[in-house]
Amino acid sequence: MNGKVTIESVVDSHTQSSSKSTENFYKETAKQQGFEKETLNQTGVTGSSVYINGKNVAINAANVQAKDGTLQVGDATLATDDSGNLKLDDNGKPIVLAGSIDNLDLGTIELENREWDEKQKGYKGIFKGVMQVAGAVGGALGITDGITISKSQGRDTTSTSEEVTTLEGSNVVVGGNTVNAKGTQITATAEGAQAVVLGNNIDLGVARTTTKTNDYKQEEVIGGEGIKFTNDSLQLLMILRIM
Repeated sequence: MNGKVTIESVVDSHTQSSSKSTENFYKETAKQQGFEKETLNQTGVTGSSVYINGKNVAINAANVQAKDGTLQVGDATLATDDSGNLKLDDNGKPIVLAGSIDNLDLGTIELENREWDEKQKGYKGIFKGVMQVAGAVGGALGITDGITISKSQGRDTTSTSEEVTTLEGSNVVVGGNTVNAKGTQITATAEGAQAVVLGNNIDLGVARTTTKTNDYKQEEVIGGEGIKFTNDSLQLLMILRIM
């Protein structure tokens, strides 16, 4: 009862990237692609019945399952009258006051994934110099608006997701003086069964999934006014909240 209990899944990561370049006597092109991916190696606690207790308990992105019986995290303190008899609510069920755990955290683990796709091309060597002169002269004479010496474009997408804790049993009882449950999925599988969360301070938060995409384009143009760099960038952000 005086100890600390932590049940936590771990994160695996994998990175892959590739690049390709081609060139001839006056131009060169390059392309880079890749991804960084994190996956959850989920910790599981399974039994016919499962009982977890401690002074401070943290269960982060784990799967806890009682296959045939009750899943109980903490002990319940039930209301009694002056004679020690159980007090019942209007439906004839015991009134739960608090749980035995001081602090119960049913937390998440954040995963981050990233993908990128980039391309570049442009003149090289002496031909780059020739095109720079041609662009400057042509621009000055009004023959051309400018010559593109090099350009690059790409897309970079980053997404994050919070993997949640799942509690499942024929009946589920969760108790603590302070309970923080972020996106936790609590399921009582028996017919007519209850999933009960009890405590003095209960915070049922949400888990979030976000996606951020950055599209960009850059050009180096030479005209009568000299070298100009143009940059275009578009960022899109999407946030999904999971109860």
